[in-house]
Amino acid sequence: MLDCPDLEAPADDATIWRIMDVPRLLAILAGRSLFLPRASALGDEHEGAFPPHQPPLDRALDLIPPAWRASAIRVKTSPGLLELGRNLRDWVYVSCWYVAQHESAALWTLYGHGQGVAIRSTVGRFRKAIGPITPFRPDVQVFALQPQVGAVRYVDYAAVRFDARHPLLPFFHKRLEYEAEREFRLVCAFLPIRNGVVDFNGHNAWPGVAAAADLDELIESVWFAPETPDWQVETLTRILPTFNVGAPTHASVCAFSEF
Repeated sequence: MLDCPDLEAPADDATIWRIMDVPRLLAILAGRSLFLPRASALGDEHEGAFPPHQPPLDRALDLIPPAWRASAIRVKTSPGLLELGRNLRDWVYVSCWYVAQHESAALWTLYGHGQGVAIRSTVGRFRKAIGPITPFRPDVQVFALQPQVGAVRYVDYAAVRFDARHPLLPFFHKRLEYEAEREFRLVCAFLPIRNGVVDFNGHNAWPGVAAAADLDELIESVWFAPETPDWQVETLTRILPTFNVGAPTHASVCAFSEF
């Protein structure tokens, strides 16, 4: 996988967290893979968007080599150009992690609903652990973009401009109000091929794609949410070795109280 261009990559020893419910952890263990949902299913309508002052035609012009540009140039657009950016979100897939040395009580509440588990890893472990990424429908012809990783940059969309030559770059940017998320992402895309060309017409029925993962490399430790019942902690601690995962388990320190 590649580092996302125009972004500073996190250090390999940077700690990352993935908070989830118990069924999702069991799916990772059983499938020895990570699920990457569609970007359009992440709940942010601005996911993958370009700044409003950078409309589709401007982006198309960015793709024209400077030597070809002239004041008299004429550009003919296709009817689907205006919807290209929005349609691309349906074919881009994302794995989101939280970058921090310590766990976050706010994210436990947001993503674990007070219960659940977290995988703790590092950027370096993640890079080594992730293997091939395959769509759930390998019979469908697709054009795969090279997977990229990087830390999300939180910006004022009124003051930035993205390089349109890098189609995945917008998926590594979010608005300033999301800055507390401190995301590290793996982003990939499988673009549909019909009649020999990339064609975004039609609905994408894939919920996501699967990335093979070396779990011994990926999982540095497993942490339990503050309100996880003792019986669930005991059960999951016994289950992990049955999936050949030897990572240690820890209770959330957010649960500690002096009273």
